[in-house]
Amino acid sequence: MVRLLRLLGKALLVLLLLLVVIVLGIHIPAVQQMITSKVAATLSSTFRSEVHLKKIRFSLLGHFELEGLELDDRSQQPVLYAGKINLEADPLDLLQGQWVIHHIYLQDITGHLVQSDSSMNIDFILDAFTPTTPGTSPPTPFKLHCNQLI
Repeated sequence: MVRLLRLLGKALLVLLLLLVVIVLGIHIPAVQQMITSKVAATLSSTFRSEVHLKKIRFSLLGHFELEGLELDDRSQQPVLYAGKINLEADPLDLLQGQWVIHHIYLQDITGHLVQSDSSMNIDFILDAFTPTTPGTSPPTPFKLHCNQLI
């Protein structure tokens, strides 16, 4: 019995150490730069358009920052440029399924919306989030609340 308890204690210690390593690891700038390139590649693939992202920084305490976001439409015309976007949220709210953003700071934002007779230049973004399989159930609603936009 004592041997089993020691084994369980060691297993819990290993899991705790692994969690600490992961938490500390995602705060390392090199890891965040790798995440930045993966996010930009995923968005480019999802939108089938060019997405450039200079930097993503975040912490598990609810701070999130995007720097140098450039989004072009499929004809390589600029749609959005964001020099810096900072979000501050409570991670516990996110775990409860509530998107409560306490502050959003926007700096150097430029958007180009163009409407033709049948569409807008941002339709490709909306199309990327449209379900492709017929008969899919509607998405679950979620609560989004922003306390301050600066």
